Amino acid sequence: MPITHAFASAKADGADAALVQPGDWNAVHLVDPVSAIVAAGAIANTETVVTSVTMAANTMAAGTTFRITAGGTQTSGGTGGTAVFRVRIGTSSLTGNITTSVSPVNANSQTNVGFFFDALVTVRTAGVGGTAIGQCIASGQVAFTAPINMVGVVTAAVAVDTTAEKSVALTYISGNAGTTATFQVASIEIVKA
Repeated sequence: MPITHAFASAKADGADAALVQPGDWNAVHLVDPVSAIVAAGAIANTETVVTSVTMAANTMAAGTTFRITAGGTQTSGGTGGTAVFRVRIGTSSLTGNITTSVSPVNANSQTNVGFFFDALVTVRTAGVGGTAIGQCIASGQVAFTAPINMVGVVTAAVAVDTTAEKSVALTYISGNAGTTATFQVASIEIVKA
């Protein structure tokens, strides 16, 4: 994700390449994902971390925003079950407070059907009594029964102590032992620090 600056310097670079130069300001800057999976993994009926990132103490401030995305394929037997996508922030990936979640009902008897998950989570207040809230959507070709696009509705922020190290994690559970989701891609990015 390139960053475009509102200001561009017309000054020429100086002779000392060891110093920050005006041309450095004009250069394209890239923001790398904080976390990304590098291998696909099938997840069934146990809540499992898809991807996560550890944030050092005092690095999340009011306004820090994360974008969490994931996609893959789903296969189910005769009973699809109800999937649960969760974004958690806490001391460990599987016990953190849930900032946003969505629970689409999986379609029955399908093989390798595509799905996609997208979420934004924003720290509202920082400190020992910090808070965060998120919003998410799960979409599928026919991976989920109606609606094809399901939005997770969150109406209240959850507690997040930003003065301590925290894990930001996307977790998933298929909702049925015969249903698996194979995540081909997943990442967590900081879109506003």
